[in-house]
Amino acid sequence: MYDKLACADCHGAQGQGDERKIYPVVAAQHNAYLLNEMMHIQAGERGNAHPDMVKSIKGLPVTDLKALAS
Repeated sequence: MYDKLACADCHGAQGQGDERKIYPVVAAQHNAYLLNEMMHIQAGERGNAHPDMVKSIKGLPVTDLKALAS
């Protein structure tokens, strides 16, 4: 799922993020935290979400979000 949605393009192949571009590290984050943040992004409740992230996960079902979080 991570590769399918091109998450690595921003967050890195290992989820290491990119400090220069202000893409956060997602590796080693708790699954529940990642799922919660993605759900907030989908609902428009996270004001600092990158527009590309909003587009990437828009409309994904919770099952896909859970797969990404894991």
